[in-house]
Amino acid sequence: MINSYLKLAYTLFGWYFTKNELKYHKLRENLIKSRLNLSFDIYLSGAFLTSLITAIFGTIIVNILLNYYSIPLYLVEITRDVIWLAPLMEYISILFHLIISVLIGIALILVVYTSWKLYPRFIAQKRAQDIDQKLAYAISFISSMSDAGVLPIDLYKSLAKNHNYGTIASESNFLVKNVEELGHDLVTATRILAKTTPSEKFANFLLGTITVITSGGQLKPYLFQKSEQFFLEKQQEQDEFIDVLNLLGETYVAAFVAGPLFLIIVIAIMSLIGGDANIAVLQLIIYLIIPIGNVLFIGLVHSMTPEV
Repeated sequence: MINSYLKLAYTLFGWYFTKNELKYHKLRENLIKSRLNLSFDIYLSGAFLTSLITAIFGTIIVNILLNYYSIPLYLVEITRDVIWLAPLMEYISILFHLIISVLIGIALILVVYTSWKLYPRFIAQKRAQDIDQKLAYAISFISSMSDAGVLPIDLYKSLAKNHNYGTIASESNFLVKNVEELGHDLVTATRILAKTTPSEKFANFLLGTITVITSGGQLKPYLFQKSEQFFLEKQQEQDEFIDVLNLLGETYVAAFVAGPLFLIIVIAIMSLIGGDANIAVLQLIIYLIIPIGNVLFIGLVHSMTPEV
């Protein structure tokens, strides 16, 4: 279904995007790094067709909703005060619906099309984060295998079969396919992977392996060295996160424990002594500000927490 849909989109709009391919160089890179397996012109054709369909249905829904509501009174008053708009009084409803429909349609096209364009970049960034988080463990795994005399291509095959390493496994599978199905040698396949992987750290590691192999060096010492380096970097990142977490903890206590508690006590005392304390403010703090603040804080900490 998706293939047929994209074929239809490419038939309708593909000519335009193919003609302007130089404008979408960055998108092409992100599509490759995200491994979506789509050319940029097919992808953008699908994006544009989807935005048009969304705009059409969105406009229809908006018009249906507008039929249940009258035109705002201030628009009627403005129309009556402006002389040249007076003859259009009987058409104001149609004009109002038309203007809103056009604005909603344009907004939906821009939002949907832009979301499609940004999606490959988002996927590439997520893949890069996953690679960086698991890279130290993956290098440790293949360095242990290299100690047993396993061939370099078999190291990547083992990584490709081990799904515990997430995106690194899929990247290794990409390299293995280039060797076994496309006929590239290991150095060329490694260079291709280094150019197309979303992780800069992983790319540098791959380029290092190319240097070792082409210079006739031993791969085992290089793998052990990089394994120790990545574990040290990971430890440093975790130490930095602990420092940030301590700071966030102090901020949380001040902003969502001590601060609200102080305000609650002040408002409660003012209400007891007959002051102008507003109970609605107290309710707002207790039932809205504190719960929302806690949820946002939990989300912030969760987004910042590195994977162990």
